[in-house]
Amino acid sequence: MTLALIGSATRAPADPIRTKVRIGHFPNITHAQALVGHANGLFEKNLGPVEWSIFNAGPSVIEALFAGQIDIAYIGPSPAINGYVKSQGDALRVVAGAASGGAALVVRAGSGIEKPADFHGKKIASPQLGNTQDVALRSWLKGQGLKLKEIGGDVQVFPVSNADQVTLFLKGEIDGAWTVEPWVSILEKTAGGKVFLDEASLWSEGKYATTVLRLKALPLFICLCERSILWISKYGLKNSWSDCSVQTCSYTPSSG
Repeated sequence: MTLALIGSATRAPADPIRTKVRIGHFPNITHAQALVGHANGLFEKNLGPVEWSIFNAGPSVIEALFAGQIDIAYIGPSPAINGYVKSQGDALRVVAGAASGGAALVVRAGSGIEKPADFHGKKIASPQLGNTQDVALRSWLKGQGLKLKEIGGDVQVFPVSNADQVTLFLKGEIDGAWTVEPWVSILEKTAGGKVFLDEASLWSEGKYATTVLRLKALPLFICLCERSILWISKYGLKNSWSDCSVQTCSYTPSSG
């Protein structure tokens, strides 16, 4: 699930002359509302001038939030909770869920991984240390009785950007990755990956959070979010999923 966060105005110095709304999101399908709103100008239509920031994973969003560099952001639940705890509830508020699902553990063809025990001695990537998929990966490994190298085990969790995961897959330098769409499909189609575990299978009724949002104008955001969801529903009826993926990739950071 993608969640919506609001940031506290008490964390950053007041800027009475700023007229732009600063919005952050990831280049992921799990941030569909932000991607579509960014692509078609829906946010600008409802909020006025918008300054967009693209992030790879949640911890970087929390850093920007703490620094007062963004007003609204879509982010996963783990970094959101960490940010809330670190700031003692002062830095952000979770407004709403925005998307559910879209995360999976993908393994590389030729890695020899067929069952949980095969992860011994393997190197598995996550998007960023402390992000939602990183936490999920570490928790799942522990639940399977597997230990990480840093605590005397033989499984290595390797935080690296989603774009770079594709390159490392192709080079055979990682054995798997816990990531989100569209990267799950990209790893399958271009890097010989296969889904070992759909994260939905770990949660009651297959529902779990993948993104949240930070914001200052709550009533306005609720109105904007409702309009965004309605537009996305219409978009999905008239356009193919591949079209949405093209829009997503246009905001994908360089892997260089």
